[in-house]
Amino acid sequence: MILISGLFSLEPVMLSYLNSSLKLNAEKAKRNSPVLLKPVVHCPLLLITGMDESNEFKDQSTEIYSYWKHELSNINLLTVPGKNHYSILETVAEQDSFVQSAIFRLMNIKTQQP
Repeated sequence: MILISGLFSLEPVMLSYLNSSLKLNAEKAKRNSPVLLKPVVHCPLLLITGMDESNEFKDQSTEIYSYWKHELSNINLLTVPGKNHYSILETVAEQDSFVQSAIFRLMNIKTQQP
């Protein structure tokens, strides 16, 4: 599984302007926050975040990594220099990028060397 720039704790969302539409309360935010749940499937997990993202996005990825690394045997956290919440997606399609290579390794896809 590959998670890119995710929100894994909904408490900050509940405290933001978005909550006027989402109508989360503390109980709903807790119940629906992946970071507070145990993984139900034990598959390889790759968390990717950009170095230029807001601290909240970086903290969310670090937090779920810290919680889940004791539950999953194959979990990795990548922080990509020079990328933010939007530009990080470009690295998935960039041939031979650090992110694309990590995704291919996760999928056991061998790339051809020039």
